[in-house]
Amino acid sequence: IVGWNVTDDSGRKYVYGDMDDITAIRTGNVARKSTQFALCWPKTYGKVGLAEGGEAYPFPQTWNLKRMEDLKGNYLTFDYMQKSEKLAINGWKSSFGYTKECYLQSVTSSDGSKVVFSLKPKGEGEFVNEFLDMNGITELTESDADAFVDPIERYYLYKIEIFGKHDALMSTVEFCYGSLSLAPQGTKDSRYVKRLLKTVVFSNNQGEEYDRESYIYNTDASGNSPETNRPLGMLDTIMGSNCGKVAFEYTYTKTKNATGVGLHTDEVLFSHPS
Repeated sequence: IVGWNVTDDSGRKYVYGDMDDITAIRTGNVARKSTQFALCWPKTYGKVGLAEGGEAYPFPQTWNLKRMEDLKGNYLTFDYMQKSEKLAINGWKSSFGYTKECYLQSVTSSDGSKVVFSLKPKGEGEFVNEFLDMNGITELTESDADAFVDPIERYYLYKIEIFGKHDALMSTVEFCYGSLSLAPQGTKDSRYVKRLLKTVVFSNNQGEEYDRESYIYNTDASGNSPETNRPLGMLDTIMGSNCGKVAFEYTYTKTKNATGVGLHTDEVLFSHPS
C-alpha cells in the first residue's frame, strides 16, 4: 500500500502517503516524503523487520498527510524531511534504509501562502547526550549503519515562519529552550538531561517582538516522599507578556490492582544540581 485517498462527508479530500511511488516501490527508489518505510525481504525471507543478509527493500508502514482539498479546489500540501538508516551486521549491509525519523517541514496553500517549520540538531552545547541509541550511547545526527531498527528524533523545532503570497514574511514564532540536568543519587550525570521549552517569542514581519510566553518548571527535589514532591520538570506556571499568569497544581495518586496492591515502578532519587 503506497497511500490512501479519503473523502469525508463534506466532500473534502485527503491524500496520505506518496501515491506516485506505485512503480518506484518495486525498485526501492522511493520518494521518501510523506510515506515512512520499514525494510522487507520479499525475495528471500519474505518478512518485514530485522533480518540479516538477503535483498532488503523499503516497505511502507506510515502514511503521513500529504494533501487536503475542498470542493472549490482550494488545497493544502504538506512537505516532510526524512532521515533514513541502513542495516549492517556481520559484513552485510542493506542497499536501502528504513525511515529513522520524519519531520513536517512546510504547509503550502493553493494561493501561495505557507508555513515553514525550521529544525536544528539536538545534543549540542548544554544538551549533550540529549538522546541515546538502543545501546545507551549518544547517537550522531548522521549515524552509521548498525544492526538495530531504532527510530529516534534527533532534531528539535526552533522556529515557525508564516508567509503570505509571493513569499512575503508575515510573522515568526521562535522557541527557546533550557536544560534540566539531573543527578541520580546526588551525582551529576550528563546522560540525564531534558530539554524544556522556556520561552515562545512572537515577532512581526519586521522582526519586532509583539508578544511572548514564558514557562516555569519545578526544579525542587527536596524531600523523599512522592506524596509531597512533584517530579522534576513538571510545568508550574505560564507567564504572559502583560503580567498574565496560569498556575498549575498537581495531586499525587496511586493506582491499585484488584488485590489492593499499589502499582508502582522502582524509584531513583534525583536532585537538581546547582
